[in-house]
Amino acid sequence: MAPEIIIAELAEPSDARVAVPYGVPRHFGIGTILIVTAAFAGLLGLLRWLGAPPLVVGFLVGFVSVVGLGQAVLFHGRRPRQASIVTGIACFAVFAAVTFIRSIREPGSAVLVVVMLVWAMLFGSLCGYLAGCFVAAVFMVMAAVDRLLGRLRSKPTLTETGEAL
Repeated sequence: MAPEIIIAELAEPSDARVAVPYGVPRHFGIGTILIVTAAFAGLLGLLRWLGAPPLVVGFLVGFVSVVGLGQAVLFHGRRPRQASIVTGIACFAVFAAVTFIRSIREPGSAVLVVVMLVWAMLFGSLCGYLAGCFVAAVFMVMAAVDRLLGRLRSKPTLTETGEAL
């Protein structure tokens, strides 16, 4: 084999599959809505079982919803991981701004805003990524079930093959 062919094979493998990261699709049907509803029901059930206060439950459900919306909208739905991180930072920055506005008359509030913004960037990116992983896991399971059902539908039954029972 000529060296040019080897270099070309290394540059562009002939049978390479590009892994598309899971995330919220930009267009979806009723099945997706049902799966997302079931995932939220599971999340709410888990939080209730753990005894989480209503404020925490509301924040988590809202945060996961906003991260899912960010996956579908930001970057045209092509980079769900980065969209989750950006959305997490934005949500926690808004939370930091609200906290700052509520405590603006207290002494040392200028230091508080710097600490809160750094906290928003670090903790918000981590929480956004984790919420994005939860959302992606829901769609990954949905895709696996869809593939399994597709295989089951493609297998011929005994009556279709003409074999006797």
